[in-house]
Amino acid sequence: MQDEQRLAVTVCGNRSSDDGEVVHRWVLVGLGVAYKSNLDGASSLASGRLVRLCLDWTTEQAPLALICADRRQLSATVVLLRDHLRARLASVG
Repeated sequence: MQDEQRLAVTVCGNRSSDDGEVVHRWVLVGLGVAYKSNLDGASSLASGRLVRLCLDWTTEQAPLALICADRRQLSATVVLLRDHLRARLASVG
């Protein structure tokens, strides 16, 4: 989105994957452009291995949900993961 103007783009390519790490590696070796979350690309952006394109454009935010069987009895591992994700997501905006 730019100035509240929506734009839809149809993209064609010769690669497709449902594995974000695979797509990340493709971009790192120069095989194209990817639409990734801030979290997925943070370390590569910070190190300069990747650069942002279309800086004046924003995208719709995608929700992230951590789900479990019973929130009243969270294991220590789940609590640590939840707290880690909260801190990490807050730091990458």
